[in-house]
Amino acid sequence: MSVKDFISRTILSLIKRLWNIYSNKKRWVLIAFFIVILTSTANAGLIGWFKNLGTITGMGSTSNAVPNVTIGNTAPVVENITFQGSPSVTLSEAVPTPVIISFLAMDFDGASNIDNTTAYLNVSLDGSGMRQNTTGTCYPETEGSNATRQNYTCTVDMQYWDLGGSWTCAAEIKDSSAYAGLEVVNCFTVGTTTAINVTSDTIAWGNLAIGQVDSLMSTSELNITNTGNTNITNVTLQGIDLIGETTNTVWIPAANFTAPWGERSCNTGAALMNDTDLQLTGSMLDFGPGSLITTNNATHICLEDVGQDITQQSYSTAGDVEDWTLTGATGPV
Repeated sequence: MSVKDFISRTILSLIKRLWNIYSNKKRWVLIAFFIVILTSTANAGLIGWFKNLGTITGMGSTSNAVPNVTIGNTAPVVENITFQGSPSVTLSEAVPTPVIISFLAMDFDGASNIDNTTAYLNVSLDGSGMRQNTTGTCYPETEGSNATRQNYTCTVDMQYWDLGGSWTCAAEIKDSSAYAGLEVVNCFTVGTTTAINVTSDTIAWGNLAIGQVDSLMSTSELNITNTGNTNITNVTLQGIDLIGETTNTVWIPAANFTAPWGERSCNTGAALMNDTDLQLTGSMLDFGPGSLITTNNATHICLEDVGQDITQQSYSTAGDVEDWTLTGATGPV
């Protein structure tokens, strides 16, 4: 039964009882009483209240809701990235230089929730690109680990041409739900490296005649690449007089040779000087893996004049303590 029906029945029951109790004369008095009550309370909204009885539900006008959120997993956190060794890295020229870096991964869901196969680390420097660990070079360590933390050691190979400066390390790890943790810190520094690579260490002419001129070397030109991490702005060549291997009192002066840069010809380069560095005009070598071996990075030695005052024999630096030397530098000599 609704509230409206209950109130209506109660009022009708009261009126019926009063009607039966009172005589006819008193009944008119009762009717007059109800008319006065209804008239005097009409402006107070009693009639409106009776009209709105149908809207009464017996409940309040507001209700409460209880929110419910379930957290099933916590992403791991990467911390304590540490470079193993001196903070200043010395790079090796001929082979990659391995740098070893460790980091901790913390997971409130337990270290067993961490996916060891996702351990990843890279090192980077603006202008030099990025070096990163290869597959299998990040592995978990027992030392430093506990129920919620796993220690990792990673190896990244650096190249001799990698730029000097302060390198940044970034480590990442994921858990079994593929949630990731990441941290980036300044890690180590690399100094300036300067080096060149020459494709051949042999300079030869074969058989020449006494007094012969404009003789280019018979072996391949000396192709030169910059394997360091800074641009080389000049290359120098130190020539040595070639001494007779049989009669060492006779020699071909270093001044009889020229070393033009980037072209295979005679009468174009400056004459060498015995035991003295000579800057090869136009020589400049960019650094990095993009330094290609081309004829533009080469010198071609020319024996401009064998000379008249020599004898028939082989001439070389075999009887000297020094060889011809190519040197790359970042500034004029």
